[in-house]
Amino acid sequence: MVQKFSKYKLIVLLVLLFVIIFLFTEKSLFTGYVINTQTSATIDPGIRVMVPQDFNGETTDFVLLNDTELENLNNLTLDKPLYGKITFGETINLSENSLGDTVDLSSYVNISNNYIEIDTSVLSSFNKSATLILYTLDYDNPRIIKNGAVCPSEECTKLDYSSGTLTFIVNSFSYYYAEETPIIPGSTSPSSGGNSGGGGGGKVILNPKFEVNKELVKVEIKQGETVTEKLKIKNTGNINLNIKIEIKNLENILVLSEDNFNVPLNQEKEINLNFYSKNNQIPEVYLGKIIIDSNGIIKILNIIVEVKEKNPLFDIKTNVLTPMITYEDTLNAQISINNLGDILPIDGLLYYAVKDFNGRVYTFKEESLAIDQTLDLVREIKLPLLPPGDYILYSKISYNKIQAISSDSFKIIKLEKPSLDAKNITLSLIILVVLIILLPIILLLKKKFTKPQPPEIKDFEYHSIFGKD
Repeated sequence: MVQKFSKYKLIVLLVLLFVIIFLFTEKSLFTGYVINTQTSATIDPGIRVMVPQDFNGETTDFVLLNDTELENLNNLTLDKPLYGKITFGETINLSENSLGDTVDLSSYVNISNNYIEIDTSVLSSFNKSATLILYTLDYDNPRIIKNGAVCPSEECTKLDYSSGTLTFIVNSFSYYYAEETPIIPGSTSPSSGGNSGGGGGGKVILNPKFEVNKELVKVEIKQGETVTEKLKIKNTGNINLNIKIEIKNLENILVLSEDNFNVPLNQEKEINLNFYSKNNQIPEVYLGKIIIDSNGIIKILNIIVEVKEKNPLFDIKTNVLTPMITYEDTLNAQISINNLGDILPIDGLLYYAVKDFNGRVYTFKEESLAIDQTLDLVREIKLPLLPPGDYILYSKISYNKIQAISSDSFKIIKLEKPSLDAKNITLSLIILVVLIILLPIILLLKKKFTKPQPPEIKDFEYHSIFGKD
């Protein structure tokens, strides 16, 4: 007996087929997703919280907390005693911000001189009300600044200011700092009991802002040489700025022409970054940062210094082929090695690693190579689960005690599923129209090639006038 197959079942199957094709097309053809990507990271069980070493004092001790407690934290506190403190008045679930098994507070929480910031685009569960404290202020009557503008009273509540310590409550997170409340000549002095700002009273809203012409400085320098780079800082706010610059991790290689100066309104200041290498400087990739601070506004400039041998045996170049990726992607890179010596071929040891700008190594590999004159390698590097940010691919070729180094930077961006674009919608409509056209054809073919079923015959008894046969 042939089972009946209604047109309604056929329609349902075609709709399911359309949905499957649509989902596959959206994820594979028009997005930047990598399918079946594997990672080389070994993930330890449990949530790990990365906290800056100088966060101490009353900072919550995350090491003593299990995963259940980390998912339901009350009075979470981040304290940097010299500068400031954050205490949350609402429950925080740290697991919402974990990347793999790691919550990175080091990269996305900044407590520094007259400045507190949390990047809630990454640490979304921290976008809640909190009590903030700024220490060692030297204002007579500070007011609270949020995102470069005076914070409204409905968003910031000043609780107390005494002996240089300002305490206030915020209802959400961004970046905050304090400044002196301006007094216009002839106007009434503002009260020190609350956060002044907004319209009225002839008060001027001050907006300190500046721009830097570089995000990354990369320098190649030989032993015994000096290289100078130019850095420009432009005042884009509405007040004169005092700029302070701090060098981190490169104090023995980098000297600034100035590290404390003023930039008038709408003016630009150019300073020299003087890089120098001693004759006996170890050939290596040196990583560091320049921290530019003005009125609590902080910008960080990443620095790469490659110190080369004066008379090298090798030359090596590293080129990241995918300079902007998500943490699910594979890092593709080309490493080119030139043998500059007289020994052909020569056996060298290639080492390459992924690092951040604090010098921390996240993954590495070593390979033994026979190098004739030139060797070009393409490598696919499976990354561990890393938070968004700036990283470098570091490579080194060694022979006995002789080595050459190279590097290239790349950025890991936050993985976001893109919305439907015109291509997706157009392709989906085409598939739907094709299915609608094919449906009556399939029904006709089904009707044509399906044999009619004979009527069902039931058993019965035959009776006549003569009785049963």
